[in-house]
Amino acid sequence: TSIGSDQYGRTRMMLNNKPYFQLGPLDQCWWPDGLYTAPTDEALLFDIEYTKRIGMNLIRKHVKVEPARWYYHCDRLGMLVWQDMPNGNLQPNQPNNLRVEPNGPDAQRPADSAKQFEAELAEMIRALVMFPSIVSWVPFNEGWGQYDTARITDLTRKLDPTRIINSVSGWTDRNVGDIRDVHHYPGPALEDAGPGRAAVLGEFGGISMPVKDHLWVVSNANWGYATTQQRDELFAYYRTLFENSHALLAQGMSAAIYTQTTDVESEVNGFLTYDRAVEKFDAAELSKLHATMYKPVAPGKVLVPDSRQGNVSWHYTNSDPGNGWQQVQFADAKWQKGPGMFGAGQGNFTPRTAWSNDSIWLRHTFTLDKVPSTLSLSLLNGFNEAEVFLNGASVLRMKDVRPARRHHTHFDLTRFANLLRQGNNV
Repeated sequence: TSIGSDQYGRTRMMLNNKPYFQLGPLDQCWWPDGLYTAPTDEALLFDIEYTKRIGMNLIRKHVKVEPARWYYHCDRLGMLVWQDMPNGNLQPNQPNNLRVEPNGPDAQRPADSAKQFEAELAEMIRALVMFPSIVSWVPFNEGWGQYDTARITDLTRKLDPTRIINSVSGWTDRNVGDIRDVHHYPGPALEDAGPGRAAVLGEFGGISMPVKDHLWVVSNANWGYATTQQRDELFAYYRTLFENSHALLAQGMSAAIYTQTTDVESEVNGFLTYDRAVEKFDAAELSKLHATMYKPVAPGKVLVPDSRQGNVSWHYTNSDPGNGWQQVQFADAKWQKGPGMFGAGQGNFTPRTAWSNDSIWLRHTFTLDKVPSTLSLSLLNGFNEAEVFLNGASVLRMKDVRPARRHHTHFDLTRFANLLRQGNNV
């Protein structure tokens, strides 16, 4: 396992010196009767075999260390593993809170706590280093107890120089380690990793569907990052997520981790119910969908840079412009002009144009010499409702969405590429 370049020069995660896209579930591996302890060896094996059956090749073992038998089964079945280090000291609003907020500084971990963490990190790696299924170590997750990130990355590499180091999965990246890992719910999203680092989507999805008679908590406390009630509705949402994720392959996405293998108590967003008795999806349909993610995709061309890539000017107004404003021929010369992004300063990005009231209408004109066959959109949606138009036609409607202020959500709009034309487009 290593970091290298694909045929297009993009930095990728490699297996045996070849680009190898990694796709799998976040796996907390909880059990209704034993919590962290599986009831039998067959139970340990069950989740791994299910993951292979739905066409995935990776499991991210989430802040938990399993018995050696679990890793043996992964070795035997050819299942890749990202191994998290269990993180401690996540106590918000407490004096000893060591949670690092996005864009915040590393925590100041007490010396005795740091000594214990590093001893257990070393112990975990020494115990598991012999299992070839493990392809990456993950020292920190979402700022939980994250401290001395660069030094801990170096320590992890000294303990095992043969694996990829995913220093920080989600939230506060320090530009160290081999991977730039984004968490984005429901998602998907991706960020530029910079030279020599691979870009991955370390957590996304989390679509819930409660199954009657298979719930840990029979109340409104059950949750997910988006909610469905029926199997066909769940798969439709899931399929759309993966169509949008597929568009990120053109940007060099090296891996994607969907949340999650099973329901965990009140978190009902698993492929399986907590008791493993009900499969919420058709396994064959999942395998067919997942197979599309493993095929190489050539880099795309940016038609209009987003706010991460350039200073793009937009015409905008905060007053309802009436009918026809989205049409190509609409006269917007009297609208205000300003560069994106628009906002009030929340999240990971600094607005270039202030916007703090309820509504805004925006227009941007761009010119094409050649019409592409595929089309996608990255959008920083720090709002609950929006609609996007292309040359007067509605191509994306967002209603009651979960606002996202850390990363740009990615949408596949290829089915609307026929709306583009040579010359001016709006």
